[in-house]
Parts: sequence; structure tokens; C-alpha cells
Amino acid sequence: MEYLIKIIYIGLGASFLLFLDIALTRRKRNKKKPIYQYSRYNMFVNPSRRLTYNMSPAHYNLPLQKPVSCTFDITAEGFQDKIMPCENLLVGASTAFGTGATSPQTNITGVLRNKYEIDIINLSVPGFNIEQEVITIIKHIDTISPKQIVLVNGANNLSLGLPFNYHYVEIKDDPIAMYDEMDYETFVNQRYRNFLPIKFLLKNLPKELLTQTKTVYLLKKIFFSKLTQNAKAQSDATLQKRGQKLIVSSIKNYVHWLKIVRDIATARGIKLLVVLQPYFTYGRPRSQFNERPPFPYINEPFDDLMDQGFKQLEAECLKIDGLRLVPAFKPFAKMPLDFFIDPVHLTELGYDALAGLIKDEL
Repeated sequence: MEYLIKIIYIGLGASFLLFLDIALTRRKRNKKKPIYQYSRYNMFVNPSRRLTYNMSPAHYNLPLQKPVSCTFDITAEGFQDKIMPCENLLVGASTAFGTGATSPQTNITGVLRNKYEIDIINLSVPGFNIEQEVITIIKHIDTISPKQIVLVNGANNLSLGLPFNYHYVEIKDDPIAMYDEMDYETFVNQRYRNFLPIKFLLKNLPKELLTQTKTVYLLKKIFFSKLTQNAKAQSDATLQKRGQKLIVSSIKNYVHWLKIVRDIATARGIKLLVVLQPYFTYGRPRSQFNERPPFPYINEPFDDLMDQGFKQLEAECLKIDGLRLVPAFKPFAKMPLDFFIDPVHLTELGYDALAGLIKDEL
């Protein structure tokens, strides 16, 4: 009996010390993390594991309107390809990565390797903008020692400069708002960390459970339709008033970083190919979207600015010596709309076509 009492006392004492430790370290735990958790320019990569995700026709314009399963094996460095010597290096964001392709065999680099026998590796990461792309090149260029660098980008830098996204959800009424360190850090943490905070999981649990239910759909129709209309009106007014100025700011930022990578490539005798990615509304009459089942993403003031932005971005890039330019958004305007699953991501047929445009320049 005495032995049992001693064990109880020891257990109570250990528990008291544990709770005391928790209480005394609470302030330290609540202390903000360093602002530059990733780097001065918010560097991040994919988690090193098998990356599998499913796309639903409720959110994407998918072939035959059937769900698509996508699988990519990510290396220890955080990319879909190992970092090793290679003749061609492709860097970009989610379109360059291959969002919409079922595997690395059917994205841009997969097609270039398998169909055209081109030696190329892919160091793209969904969410990248040109800052992260340039830093990735700087970090790995000497190991890879490429003869040519291919950048596939444009949309992220243009769209992150605008204060509303495709769904009229406010980002921030501030040029290049997502480049703000803490905001971008939060965004990256939520998307790319293997183990999300329990608070984040609990907060998003109702959303995960109720998304796409009829109940939520009816509630939105009955109670929130006016709020949606107000958000749309606010978005349209802001974009019409300040949108062009914000696009110019984004292009200025893009050109600044493009010149940096141009100088790096020139100093090493490496060719630089810049591919301005396809955008779904560019060069298309809006009637094309009315003749088919509703496309998941249509925000006319936003899309109009993006269309103008790509034109202006092309004009600025043409002024820069030491690179070749492929404005892929132009030929894609004549290709089937079904090559797009959303504003910037493609089906496997779309990636095949984009790889063909790049192949002609390699």
C-alpha cells in the first residue's frame, strides 16, 4: 500500500512540474516566429515526399468532366527532379511544375524528355514568383551547369499585384501585397508544411466538411447573395480605379528580377529563354465562355487587366537584350479552350502543346 501511495505522489509531483513548465513557457511559445522564416525573399520548396492530389470537375474544367488524380515524387531537395548536371534547366511556378498533368511524365519537361528527347530538369514549385525562381537558379546553377535556362512564368507576378482574386475575395488593397513577408509566410506555411497547427486544422474543419454541400449552397443563395454582389461591385470599382497602376508596379518588379537572371546567364555564357505562360481569356471573345458549361473562373475586370498585363509584360521583355522571348499566351488564344483546366493551368494536351512551342526554341 505504501508503495502505491509513493507512486501516486511521484505521479502527482511530475504532473505538477509539467503543468508548471507549460505555464512558465507559455509566453515563449506565443512569441512570434522570425519574420524571415524561409529567407529574405520567402524561399520555400515542395515537401520531400510523394505529392498526390485530386482535382474535381466542381472546381476545374477537366477532360470529360471527370476527376483527375495527380502524383509527383518530390526529391530531398524539394523538387520533382534531382539537382544534377543537365543541358537545360526549367524553372517556374505551378504551370511549369505541371498542375493538371497526372504525373511528371505528362507535364512540360516530361513531354520534352519523352517526345523530343531533350535533356532537361524541372525545379519549379507551385506558388513561386520570379524572385524565388531567380534565387533557385542562383543556388543551383553551378551544380547543374546548364547550357540553357527556361523560365515559364508571368501570371503569378501580374496577379499578385492585384487586390482581388478570381472569386472576388479581397487580398489587400496594396500593390504586390502577397510579397509582404509575414503574409506570404502564412500562405506558404498553410500550403507546404507537412504538419499544420491544430488551430489551423480545427478552424478549417467546418469548411472541409461542408464544402460542396447543398445546405451551404442554399444558405449562400438565400443569405449571402447580396454580400457576393457587393464584393463583386467593390472588386470592379477597385480594379477599374487602380488596376492599371498595380499592373505596372508588378511588371516593374518582374523586369527588375528578369534582368538579374539575364546578367547571371550572360556572365556564364548560358542562353536564356523566357516563356510568358498561356492565359485562358487572352485573345478570346467572351462569347466562347457562354457557349459552353460555365468555366469555373470568370472575373471580367480581373481577366481584362491580366490580358493587358501580359501585353505590357511582353513589350517590356522585348526591350531587354540577352534573352529570347516566347509569348505563349498568343498562340494559345487560337487553341481549344479545353486545353485549360483553369485560368493558367493546362490539361495534358495543353502541356503537350506548350512543350512543342518551347521545343522549337531549344
